[in-house]
Amino acid sequence: MTDIYTKEELELVRKYSCESLYYFGKEVLGYQDAEPDPHVDLCRFVESKIKRKMVIGARGIYKSSFGTVARAMQILLANPNARVLVVQNTRENAEKTVKEIKDHFENNEKVRQVFDHLMPEKRGGWSTKGLTLKRSRVFKEPSVMAAGCETDCTSLHFDYIIGDDVVSAKRDDMKEGGLIILRPEEVAKAIGWYSITMEGLQVNTGDTERDTEVLFIVNRWGVEDFAAHVKNNDKFSRNNPDGFHILEMPAIKPDGSLLWPKGLSHEKLATIHKRQGDFMYYTQYLCKPYNPSDRGFEEEHFTYWAGTYPPGYEDDNQLYKVFAVMDMADVKKAASCYTGMVVFFVDEDNHIWVAEAIEDKLDTNGKLDLIDAMITKYNLPKIYIEENLHKELLKYVVDEHKKATGLTYKLELIQHKNASKEARIMRLQPHHQAHALHVKPSHTRLIQEMRDFPFTSRRDVLDALAYSMPIVRKPPKRFEELQENPIMNSFMLKDIKAELRKHRPSVQYGSGLFSNQTSEYDPDKKFKDDYNNSVKNCMVFRKPAQRKNVV
Repeated sequence: MTDIYTKEELELVRKYSCESLYYFGKEVLGYQDAEPDPHVDLCRFVESKIKRKMVIGARGIYKSSFGTVARAMQILLANPNARVLVVQNTRENAEKTVKEIKDHFENNEKVRQVFDHLMPEKRGGWSTKGLTLKRSRVFKEPSVMAAGCETDCTSLHFDYIIGDDVVSAKRDDMKEGGLIILRPEEVAKAIGWYSITMEGLQVNTGDTERDTEVLFIVNRWGVEDFAAHVKNNDKFSRNNPDGFHILEMPAIKPDGSLLWPKGLSHEKLATIHKRQGDFMYYTQYLCKPYNPSDRGFEEEHFTYWAGTYPPGYEDDNQLYKVFAVMDMADVKKAASCYTGMVVFFVDEDNHIWVAEAIEDKLDTNGKLDLIDAMITKYNLPKIYIEENLHKELLKYVVDEHKKATGLTYKLELIQHKNASKEARIMRLQPHHQAHALHVKPSHTRLIQEMRDFPFTSRRDVLDALAYSMPIVRKPPKRFEELQENPIMNSFMLKDIKAELRKHRPSVQYGSGLFSNQTSEYDPDKKFKDDYNNSVKNCMVFRKPAQRKNVV
């Protein structure tokens, strides 16, 4: 081996490598394309003393090179007795990472000189599954070990756990148009490992300085991916001081500037977007779980309010009607274990003011207690529930409960008329776009479900709110309509029928589908009946079933 550094230089290189991950990666491991901005920030976060941290970053920014390979080697240079576990979605992928570390030890001349005092004379036990350096203590765990989310690590403990892409897409996950739908079992496997196994692998000494350090390096794959699980359930906060600190590094920063102009320029990002499509571009490079323009409920249309009651209610409660809808969990389905409930007011202009938006795992007694609380708080005469969940047993339990509590209210069934959940929810769009759906900033679950729709399967509160449409029935007035024309114009039936015969598209409220109706078109009896019923109920008419919709 030819010495690259003099004795004096070697001591300084070792010192600087232990102190600076950026220096170690660029000078010793050869990451020559790395630049102070953004890689110094990345390295400082990765090597910080924070015990739980997660990096969500764009592809191609050296986050695995610095965060996994360089970090594992830096740890061992500073503390040869450390035990590092490298975890990826499969053991095979983790072994590829350990092989890269092994190759540095065996073939990188700078690494061989810097780690010369730690290299064992015989390395027969080295493999892609794990390798062990010289150390002063005896452990059953190697210095570095590879594991997948399915690997059995019973009775093993590590000082450092680095989870790199614990969830990743496979060829079978690729759908038409570049969309990737991760299989739920893959995400569940990573979350299960995170929730159960990881705790058992940690070293708990009672000394926080010596407790296990956990680092996750991830990409975004969707609304319900691993990153979302950690962000939603275990993010650092005042109330969760042991949660994960999160560093997000999208290719384009929130202020519109580039994260790394040399590596991911506007031109290169445009090429990536064109070749890989919306899904890969937004998830893998902008760190967003989807293209924001594809949201069912656009951000700019959210309308917020605060308080217990909507404006003017306490002066004149006749200005509003109040309703409550409960979307009960289907206990037969593990994925449908949440009960959603909304309480909302409707004013004379058919604006919806959501007062309560609740999601919880509730047993029967919990549901009854929630109903009692809402009945008492808002003086509700009835609770609406979905018909196919209203069994005779539930009716009996509620009736008996009402007798015991002395509360008087009615359960009223809502029929969904075979419409899918997505179709029901989409009927809220006109209200949202007209700024006629008012929610509170505290309704975080409902707002998140609206922002993520239709990319998330968890939408219990939103689905409960969607059942408001058969109750409200009429489309809302927009704010500009209220200002310009506070009194609705009257239309004669003959005027509306004449309008139908013109060469113009007609809209079915809440559907977003249009069809052309020509002057030769004469509504049949079924359509007339439907039309008359809709006028009677102040609803927009439904188009006849036999006409073909043209989108």
